[in-house]
Amino acid sequence: MTRTLRSVLLSSALLIGTGASAQSTLPYPPVEPAIDTVIGLQESAENTLVAYLSPGCFSCLAFAYELTQAGLEEPLSDGRLYIIIRAVPTAMQAPTEEQGGDATRQSAMRHSINFALMSRCASHFEDDYAELQTWAAIYVAYLNLDTAEDREVWPYLSPERMQQVLDNLRSTYALNDDQVRACFQQGELRDNLMGVLQGYVAQSLELDPPGQVPAIFLNGERIEWNLANKASFLEALSDALGTG
Repeated sequence: MTRTLRSVLLSSALLIGTGASAQSTLPYPPVEPAIDTVIGLQESAENTLVAYLSPGCFSCLAFAYELTQAGLEEPLSDGRLYIIIRAVPTAMQAPTEEQGGDATRQSAMRHSINFALMSRCASHFEDDYAELQTWAAIYVAYLNLDTAEDREVWPYLSPERMQQVLDNLRSTYALNDDQVRACFQQGELRDNLMGVLQGYVAQSLELDPPGQVPAIFLNGERIEWNLANKASFLEALSDALGTG
């Protein structure tokens, strides 16, 4: 692991804490009903897609968006597939001094945590698929930033630009203001949601390589993902589902 990535994950751990995760023969801990949101029919599903994603990672947001565009509603409802998104909120690149250095990194990581909370909040108040839809909505809000320069420095945006992202997200986000406040105000619900993120940070540090996102596993096998090779991932998923 690079020094930059290690420092990012340690900083994330300081912000939300870490905890122990279960041991497994899989490359990741098994489904934990107490913390995992299962999208699809876990009891009968023939295929499992587990993804460790960070809202501070553009490629992660793009992956979630592509899933919502892949026509998975039928496989999710008929028992061929279930999906688990495990949010690991980090800000993945080290900001330059011109971008504000450590202070900007801490701010960006807090935004990443807040976006992760929003996705879990959607599944709490709506349905499980709403969590994935929220990740996709964050990606669309990112794409609607004014300039390519803004997009290139994600998530190290000025407060004004980050407010623009939040405003863009507000137009597509499933929850009303009262529900959002319930998730972000100090209390049992927020504590529970933060505990989920805490567990996922700990899990990500046990992956190989530790802490690297996106980390995507189809039926226990790690699948490489980036926008350049998205076609090969979608083809592998289609073959597994028998839709190719």
